[in-house]
Amino acid sequence: MIQPPHDTNILMSQIISRQPSGVVARAACRVDLAGGTMDMWPLYLFHPGSVVVNIAVRIMTTCRIIPTASRGIELVSLDTGLADSFPSMEALRAAASYRHALAAYLLRFFYADSEAASGFRLETHSESPAGAGISGSSALMISTTAALARFTGRKLPPEQIREIAQNVEAQLIRVPTGCQDYYPALYGGVSAVQLDVDGIHRQAIDCDADELDRRFVLAYTGAPRQSGINNWEVFKRHIDGDRRIFRNFERIGEIARAMRGAVASADWEETGRLLREEWKLRRTNAPAIATPFIDQLITVARRNGSLGAKVCGAGGGGCVLFMTSPDAKERIEQKLAAAGAQILPFAVARQGVSVRALKTVTKRKSRLIPRNFSRSTKTWKTLFDYGDAVVLMTKNDAGNVAEEGCSVCGITPVENEEQAGIFGHPVGTVLYTVEFGDGSDKLVPESDLKSTDAP
Repeated sequence: MIQPPHDTNILMSQIISRQPSGVVARAACRVDLAGGTMDMWPLYLFHPGSVVVNIAVRIMTTCRIIPTASRGIELVSLDTGLADSFPSMEALRAAASYRHALAAYLLRFFYADSEAASGFRLETHSESPAGAGISGSSALMISTTAALARFTGRKLPPEQIREIAQNVEAQLIRVPTGCQDYYPALYGGVSAVQLDVDGIHRQAIDCDADELDRRFVLAYTGAPRQSGINNWEVFKRHIDGDRRIFRNFERIGEIARAMRGAVASADWEETGRLLREEWKLRRTNAPAIATPFIDQLITVARRNGSLGAKVCGAGGGGCVLFMTSPDAKERIEQKLAAAGAQILPFAVARQGVSVRALKTVTKRKSRLIPRNFSRSTKTWKTLFDYGDAVVLMTKNDAGNVAEEGCSVCGITPVENEEQAGIFGHPVGTVLYTVEFGDGSDKLVPESDLKSTDAP
């Protein structure tokens, strides 16, 4: 039983033709196991050996750039409903404010003193709920930066993509940003982000991703948070010489180094213990990181077999990560959902940011999804998960069934009558966005798919 994240890939290109044009980039969000906040420069310089351990999760962000015949620039966030329109890049740069500020700030960097060769529509989408603390904004910065680099013909190495994304995000939120959030989006998998005097070094932790999928639960509390502000308060206290904060960070650094070894050696009891220890220290650093609801969920999970838990990101709401044994995972998910949490699917994103050419979108008016589409707490049972290889079955006019291989890249439940009218399928239908070998995608009902193992 999983809660599918909101997915609107079908709005980005519903019908694909064969003429290549435009780009699309996708990057994953993350959960952090240990060492967070210390990745803010220069905090880690005061704690030699600092490291952050995190996991890329298959909750995706997408940026799609579609050239248009006009000279205008359109910016659209499909999940928030925010949009901007400008007659030219010069007009965008001159604007005093933006609704889709993330896209606008990145465009100001890529087109600092030039005009685009043609008009275009830049669409973004994040499957992360609002304020979840799983680096949805940072992952979207990576996917949008990577898409714009390809669209403008720039060949940027991963570390330069990270630097651009991090620096522009700092301009956007107007407080210092850490670096750890960008590496899961860039590389996928499980990362140890080593923070040294000579620079930042990301190393993959070799572990069984399938085992992690069986052992972690991710729950959204529904409470927005402001990570930049919360981290900034702790940052200032550290710089101002708060000895208790300094000592806590020293201990968090020790826990992060131990966490790296525990995950690499598949010592799950130790991983759970370290998760609990890190959470205690973070609560001491910033009591507002917890809420009564978060405390309630952690208690519920512990009583049902959780080995450890911590808030993702800077807390104050958002997501809570729970570690458990495989046989207790479903029970904990059910108990947390009954307590009012929204269960998000936990699956390690094995791949880093992907960028590919788009086919030209034929003229067809897309229909907008309501803003609150992703806010349901209903739990949906699905036959397939993200990344599954499936077979699409279609019937031609003669009644013959053709089969075509594809993979699942989005899950969209039809939750109410308004959405039933939008999608043309009854309430209760689970729709999948599937991607084919040529890069095109299509929205189909579950009944049109079968497993590659099915006869």
